[in-house]
Amino acid sequence: MEYVKRNSLGVLKKCEEADASHVMQTVGEYKELIDIAKMYRDDLHREQQRYLVLKKVNTSLLNKLERQRDENDRLCSRVQDMELQISDTKKECAGRITDLKEHITEQDLAVKQAQKLNENLRRICRERANADRNITPKKEHDGYLVLQSREWRERLPDRQVVRTWKSVLQTPYDASIDPEVIENQVFDDLIEKILVDIGCVHYVSPEDNGIYTYVDDENVLYCWRYSADFKSGYWCVVIYTTKPLVVPIERRYKNSQRKKNRK
Repeated sequence: MEYVKRNSLGVLKKCEEADASHVMQTVGEYKELIDIAKMYRDDLHREQQRYLVLKKVNTSLLNKLERQRDENDRLCSRVQDMELQISDTKKECAGRITDLKEHITEQDLAVKQAQKLNENLRRICRERANADRNITPKKEHDGYLVLQSREWRERLPDRQVVRTWKSVLQTPYDASIDPEVIENQVFDDLIEKILVDIGCVHYVSPEDNGIYTYVDDENVLYCWRYSADFKSGYWCVVIYTTKPLVVPIERRYKNSQRKKNRK
């Protein structure tokens, strides 16, 4: 991290912290901040969900107690009976709260076990796909390869035609899997790592999928579609970007992989 200040010509120059107007970070520092922010965001989301469940239970119990109080006010002549009823109800509520807490604990454990199982299954699926396609290192590679990328003409609603790029990425997921099972995971894989690796730092939200979006001097993913390639046996995701991709060697389909697939 460096401290910089804009001089009279508008150029950023290094300076002391006290004189700085901007802070420049390395890519590694920026990614570290993004990872930390994501971790806290995930933690916050989990705590919010837990809070909503407990709040709903608490609201239900409070409403029930309030109805009991109203009934007690209207039937003053039966104070003793109502006090006994309220006492019994409180014990019942306490028992229900205990049961609910135990149920929530059991559900949390089940969710964690399911998540761990899902992660293990995805890992096994990826490693098998990597071995099948002769991708190395088998255990570390995420299994995504860029099969092709070509120029595309996108027609906008105002009939204007713009030059974009259409690319096909092969995923590590078997083509026999229901697309609804893998599409969210594929999108998460794209935005978490794949897009950055191939030179695309911006993307539209799933709600805007298919809507052309332009950002000055930036490559934007504005559309993606899923395609089952039964020849190779894997799902592919066809992406449309505003600029060409920059594909590293480890994400290219190699000749050795083609020969293995022919066999």
